[in-house]
Amino acid sequence: MESYVLRLTVRNDNRVEAMRQDGANERGELRLNELYLRLIGIFESWIRANPTKISDQRELEAFGSLLYTALFDEKIGYFFERTSDEARRAQLYLRLELSFEEKVADLARLPWEFLYSPSRRFFLATRKDLALSRYMALPSGLKPLAPTQGPLRMLIAASQPGNLGYVDTEPTINGILDHLDKQLFQVDILSVPTRENFSNALRATKPHILHFIGHGRFTYKQGGEIALLASDDGENAEWVSDKDFAEYFERGHAIPHLVFLHLCEGGSVDFKDDFAGVAPKLILTGVQAVIAMQYPIANDPATVFSMTFYREIAGGRPVDTALQTSRYEMTRRSFSSQKEKGYNNPIFGIPVLYMRSRAAVIQPTAE
Repeated sequence: MESYVLRLTVRNDNRVEAMRQDGANERGELRLNELYLRLIGIFESWIRANPTKISDQRELEAFGSLLYTALFDEKIGYFFERTSDEARRAQLYLRLELSFEEKVADLARLPWEFLYSPSRRFFLATRKDLALSRYMALPSGLKPLAPTQGPLRMLIAASQPGNLGYVDTEPTINGILDHLDKQLFQVDILSVPTRENFSNALRATKPHILHFIGHGRFTYKQGGEIALLASDDGENAEWVSDKDFAEYFERGHAIPHLVFLHLCEGGSVDFKDDFAGVAPKLILTGVQAVIAMQYPIANDPATVFSMTFYREIAGGRPVDTALQTSRYEMTRRSFSSQKEKGYNNPIFGIPVLYMRSRAAVIQPTAE
């Protein structure tokens, strides 16, 4: 699926640059003042503490418009809309990549997935002809997502420590298996991911895709952590730092092309603290794409999101457009954990995609 590429790079506290793949570019002003930051902080505290507190689409539109106004001034906004119109006329989807220079790395932690265009009246994260992602430029350059030959190896690790909240893994695992072509995908399931078991499974399967289901947490002091199991009995969690988790792939010489972190706060970041956060740490390790959650998310919408995602990539869709469709699908469903559906709750903006690959199709070619 061909695309237009538009990268928005925040250079410093005042400047945003937009660059298209054909070389066309524009410069604008970042308008993120102290008041905006305080309002964003209030909104984030609501989502973390009680997402059901937000129950009106107008609240999300107002918040998304604030983010949009900060990032898209008049020049950048016009350039974006013109590029979007050109892509639509050419029947291409627009890949919108957000990137942040080191000087303003702290701005990467803001929930840009809630961007809402007040003039065009849509959320960028669910737009059908758009694909919104975070781009991390690294010295090692770009690599394709798809392996050189099939089958596509996938490892599903399900961590359910008895001393933490219940995670219903069965619907997700069954949903994934139901949507994958057995001729193109080879799936292994690890139900007791201790440190040793997880490390051994990575070495044995060398997965192209890792789907990790379980618990995560993030603090700006400790960074990101993932709960493995302390022992084979599965009773207690052993929290593993983002750094240690990423090192499993390096030491096992098994770096997946795509990692799907089906857990809370795997997408939370603090780039000022040495790429703190699980998702950016994995990108830094060499993973080409990471899907993660930037806020807590309930089991039922997370399951719908992941089932839709794998249905889309099994059909040959690029990872970023599959993510857009999966976000949108959550707005169409009613969930027991949510009082409101549609855009009257914030779950669609929780999934985040970090990319370092331009070739976003991961499905292998049948031999």
